[in-house]
Amino acid sequence: MRRNWGTILLAVFLAFLLWFYAKTQRTYNIAITVPVEYRGLSPELAFVEPPDTEVLAELTVKGGSLLGLIFLKPRIAVDLSRVRLGKNVITLGPSNLDARGLSLGIRGFKPPELEFVLDTVARKRPAVVPQLRGEPQKGYAVAGVRALGSAVVEGPGTLMAQTREIYTEPVNIEGRSSGFRARANLIPPFPTARLFPNDVEVEVIIEPLSRKTIAVPLAPEGKRARLSQDSVILEIEGPASLVSSFSGTVGKVKTDTLKPGVYRISPDIRLPRDIKLTKMEPDKVEVRVW
Repeated sequence: MRRNWGTILLAVFLAFLLWFYAKTQRTYNIAITVPVEYRGLSPELAFVEPPDTEVLAELTVKGGSLLGLIFLKPRIAVDLSRVRLGKNVITLGPSNLDARGLSLGIRGFKPPELEFVLDTVARKRPAVVPQLRGEPQKGYAVAGVRALGSAVVEGPGTLMAQTREIYTEPVNIEGRSSGFRARANLIPPFPTARLFPNDVEVEVIIEPLSRKTIAVPLAPEGKRARLSQDSVILEIEGPASLVSSFSGTVGKVKTDTLKPGVYRISPDIRLPRDIKLTKMEPDKVEVRVW
């Protein structure tokens, strides 16, 4: 028996069209995540905390529009032209849904309301603090680091009042044996802050390590006391330029909380940040308190 393949294929195609038509005429209840678009906010107002950026829309949609959702993404449009300072609450309704030309029925939104707090915009140019990551090549050390530029930070006044400095993302110094410059992104001091520009150039000074031995005078700090010696010998290590220019300090021996008697105490030695104490001789001195 000969088969008429053309007739069979036509029948299959017509059956598919009938099935497809039936599917597109059905109504479906769906829930999709929809982005929120805020419009019309005055440039002199700012969000104190980041507002919701998406909501769950519960929709009724026919099959034809369901296919359209693959290519056309609805969004929630929120008009901020009439908002006020402080707390605002906007109830979402059908007028907020930009359906992009699709025929969509709205059953509801989760959350049904958007809440946010607005403050007046403030601007300032805080200090920029570079951050570093890694360690220089063995035998070298960081002698200094500074930002060669600044940035204006813009945001809500209540948070800007607390902003004294901003930090860069860490600059990698791993394995370095000489100074260099690099651009580093700035880290916003709070989520709603805006930076102009958003990066700065950072200069890192790297020098060979140097060591130096110096005598440091001692002084009691507090009650009447007598020290067994008037100085100690320090061995310090750090970047060559800092070590060579270091002229010394005074070692403090704290006695203000001690009762009369004889004690052995380690002097308190304060050194610049990038200079390390590698050895102190002696490491303790005898103190007589009366």
